[in-house]
Amino acid sequence: MAGLKGRYDGRVDAKGRVSIPSKCRKLLPEQLVVAKHPNKKLPALVLYPEEGYDLWFDRLLESKGGARANDEMQDRLIDEYYQDSGNVEPDDLGRITIPSYLREYAGIKHTVVITGARDHLIIRTPEALAKSRAGFASNPVYDTPASGSGAAAPLPDAGKPLERPAADPGNTPSEPLS
Repeated sequence: MAGLKGRYDGRVDAKGRVSIPSKCRKLLPEQLVVAKHPNKKLPALVLYPEEGYDLWFDRLLESKGGARANDEMQDRLIDEYYQDSGNVEPDDLGRITIPSYLREYAGIKHTVVITGARDHLIIRTPEALAKSRAGFASNPVYDTPASGSGAAAPLPDAGKPLERPAADPGNTPSEPLS
């Protein structure tokens, strides 16, 4: 699934519920997983479709040499990522209840920012979002991590408009590309 985009400001109610933005709800299945974000330096949560979380974890294992029986590192990863996650299902109003231990981990109390990240959502405090973006320089073409001497130089073709590939007459899209 690709298509979860945007930034949405929200609130957490007294029961620990957060509303999933309606534009995102349309793209998500009913069975979701909320978990700690893998970057422990910036406490945040991720919200994946259940199958997407398992696929993400499989890719993580592959990056560590693949799944192996009786592998201590693999067992520790499973403990880390699966015990610190929870299955959630949106209610009729599109709210999910975030378990208290995950809200505490991410420092979520009253307000949240939900951002699209292609195949999942990231849920964090406004302060955590500001901290995660602090290391990036603003560039009209793209955001790039700032280096010690300033922002990276723009790409050579940064000022040129993007050219679209010629459409295949047998497979013409019904909507314009964006």
